[in-house]
Amino acid sequence: MSTGAHRDCACCGGLADRTPVEIVNRPGLPAIEYRAGAYAQFRASMLAGLSRADRTALKGLTTRETDDFSIALLDAWAVAADVITFYTERIANEHYLGTATERGSIAGQAALLGYRLKPGVAASAWLAVTAEATPGGPEGSAIPAGTRVQTIPDPGDLPQSFETAAPIVAYPAWNRLELRMFEPRTTANGGKAIVLAGVETGLRPGDEILTTGVNWRKSPGTWQMARVQDVKVERDTGTTHVEAIPNPIIPAGDGAELQIFALRHRSTLFGANAIDPKLLPTEVRGRFTSEGVGQIDSVSGDWRFDPLTGKDVPGGKKTSVPLSASYPGVEPSGLAVLTNAAATMLCDVIGVAEGSVALYGISAQVTSLEVGETSSVPRELAVATTSSASTELAVSEFGGTKTRGTVVSFCSDRLTFAPVAITRPLWGDVIQLASPVPGLREPHDVLVRGKRVRMAAPDKDDDGWIDPLEKGEPVIISLALIEGDPTRRHCVVLEDSGRQVAVDVPLTNLTILPPHPDDPIVGEVVTVEAAERIGLIDELVLVEPLRNVYSRDARIEIFGNVAAAAHGETAPRETLGSGDGARAFQTFTLRKAPLTYVPSEEPGGAASSLDVRVNDIRWHEVPTLFGRGPRDRVYTTAIDDAGAVTITFGDGVTGARLPTGYDNVVAHYRTGIGRAGEARAEQIALPVARPLGMKGAVNPLPAAGGQEPQTAADARANAPRSVLTLGRVVSLQDYADFAADYAGIAKATATWTWDTHRRGVHVTIASADGQPIDTGSTLLNDVRRALRSVSDPRVPLEVKDFRPRRFTVGAHLRVHPDHDPERVRDTVVDSLVRRYAFDRRSFGEGVSLSELALAIHAIEGVEGVRIERLHPSDDRSGTFSEFLSAEAPTPGGSPTTRGAEILTLANKDALLEVDW
Repeated sequence: MSTGAHRDCACCGGLADRTPVEIVNRPGLPAIEYRAGAYAQFRASMLAGLSRADRTALKGLTTRETDDFSIALLDAWAVAADVITFYTERIANEHYLGTATERGSIAGQAALLGYRLKPGVAASAWLAVTAEATPGGPEGSAIPAGTRVQTIPDPGDLPQSFETAAPIVAYPAWNRLELRMFEPRTTANGGKAIVLAGVETGLRPGDEILTTGVNWRKSPGTWQMARVQDVKVERDTGTTHVEAIPNPIIPAGDGAELQIFALRHRSTLFGANAIDPKLLPTEVRGRFTSEGVGQIDSVSGDWRFDPLTGKDVPGGKKTSVPLSASYPGVEPSGLAVLTNAAATMLCDVIGVAEGSVALYGISAQVTSLEVGETSSVPRELAVATTSSASTELAVSEFGGTKTRGTVVSFCSDRLTFAPVAITRPLWGDVIQLASPVPGLREPHDVLVRGKRVRMAAPDKDDDGWIDPLEKGEPVIISLALIEGDPTRRHCVVLEDSGRQVAVDVPLTNLTILPPHPDDPIVGEVVTVEAAERIGLIDELVLVEPLRNVYSRDARIEIFGNVAAAAHGETAPRETLGSGDGARAFQTFTLRKAPLTYVPSEEPGGAASSLDVRVNDIRWHEVPTLFGRGPRDRVYTTAIDDAGAVTITFGDGVTGARLPTGYDNVVAHYRTGIGRAGEARAEQIALPVARPLGMKGAVNPLPAAGGQEPQTAADARANAPRSVLTLGRVVSLQDYADFAADYAGIAKATATWTWDTHRRGVHVTIASADGQPIDTGSTLLNDVRRALRSVSDPRVPLEVKDFRPRRFTVGAHLRVHPDHDPERVRDTVVDSLVRRYAFDRRSFGEGVSLSELALAIHAIEGVEGVRIERLHPSDDRSGTFSEFLSAEAPTPGGSPTTRGAEILTLANKDALLEVDW
């Protein structure tokens, strides 16, 4: 008999062991194989074992029927082995960071590196408090820290609580600070006419008007007389247009400092019409030949007056100006102007007197003006007594000219300039207010909100444009002065497509347009460095310039009573239990969850609200008990998958044990975390408790910064980074790793810059939600401060937000006849959107035609594809490109370089058709 035939007959097939199976795992797999076998393989191996020659005890088990008890027993063990190896494989996967799927497994492995999963961060908001005066109460209302305000819940939702983070004092006058929206319409506004408010000014051609600055007493050049040439009344607009000669000179300074008066009366001085002494009879002249006041000067032949220098007129003395006639009804106030051929003097009228004056050989009932401060000091004032028995002085000449040539214009009537709306946008580091704000202290936080201005983009050219702008109306985000060139501004603009563009533009090219009705309302909180009064205008000088450029065509609001608040509610004082000095590593669990963590400048970006006290002495949370002394009052916390927090104390060797006592372990903490607290603007508006003087509170800007507890996928990627920096930042990769590990940050990259003097570091960050960081958020500044705290402070540092940019792809698909075309099309779109989603894209990563074609061909049912459109979504021309590049800062670039771009694809940008 042939042995070869025996070997090839396969009669003995199935008698070999099929377990354990060979395990081969190549690198990079999302899961590893670790099972020695499955049910069928285990069953087959055991059945094969029944026929092995070396197992003589099993010779009697000849049947293989499933209803046999022995076979049923083997079947049961195959099931047990299948279950055991399944869980063995799962346990093996959970022991590797790259393959673990359970949050607890990842947390445990990360803990070996000293890394803790981020617990999430509570959303932050700014509350604008409305204060009201309380009879008999203090001027300001004290709003303590922890003041709770709830959201107005949406249907089906629960209200979310916010609590103020620090105490403030709110004043009724600071509730709303009115922005200066109008300024006087003067000739400085263009044109030759002065535009006055009202149609009953009483002005006629030939009348005199006076324009002054508020500081005319100290600045002689800030006032001017003019004579009305023409008057036109515009009843439709309720204004009066006045042309005067000479055209009034507008004093230097802000228009709000100007005042305008109509001088209703003109008069000569008393004695201007006195007879010339030369015409008097000789016997009459002989009565005035002595050397006293009021006598005839033998040299000039005219009346003699006592000289008085101008410096004697001010200084509190009342100087009387007798007019040539009586003017009943003249008010004892206002201004008067004395004019002659040599000089003109403006002075305050501080009193009016009626009386009889006998001088220069005449007498009359006249009105005398008592004047105070003057606009300037004339060279000489000549005065005389009004009567021989009076000590009151009367001005008879000034500037070296006799009384006969002097004219007094008086009875000033204050007129009002017609206001003109201020059209220039609000930006920079100064805010002008419409009215004074009493008691405004500095430094002081105020909140500004409004809509950004739009600009008309000129044609594309190379004159100063960093990036070309398409014609349209992009929104201006910020304006900044260009050092050394006052004629240009550095702009950052946001196009409707979402693309941000930086522009250095001449002021002549900057055409400001009003915002669109659907433009979003933006805002920010700024710190007032000083509150100053410039003339009649109150100005707020800011520590840093406004980040936005606000349009006055939309409402701009300024809130003066603002308080920082965070999502979460303070839990009642909670007694955790009793300390037991005999127990090591004593643990307690908080009754409420989730524990609130608030944004912080600490590494990691979040700080716990938990405060644990033992016997009324505060104990401190630490990341680990390792290295702690036996007397250190410290504890650690751990958060399970349900959010419950467990507190662990020391063993007396690494950390102190709890002292024995009854209910002596107490916790104070807040609950609430995550994106549930990201309330809309003005949604936080229900005060739970109102301190004395607090009428209400509301959030003018949306709450932002809320982060959910860290997911397993995030922890898997970030845990290894924690040992890369070791609490210090030196290299560029350190900057990127540290920023990416900060709470609320999903991606970060870093490069070096050059500012013509030294190297710096430029960091681009992207928030966890894949959206640009809100202008009202402090996240950028928080990351910058955190980086600065662990890096060399001498290295210039810039932290910028990333720039999202979408692209459009258009293609025609050929689908296999056996497949549903619409289903295949939808599958292709879903696959592309997932492939080019924010989570799977890197900074500066481009998109090529070949990779798109490969991704589409990988979908089952696709037989062919013809890509006809590939361009950025903001490119209105739709120019086809085989490769789309994403901008990213280049090494050695300018510190002002913008953040890197991330190219993504949205559903609406995937234009696929099945018609080929």
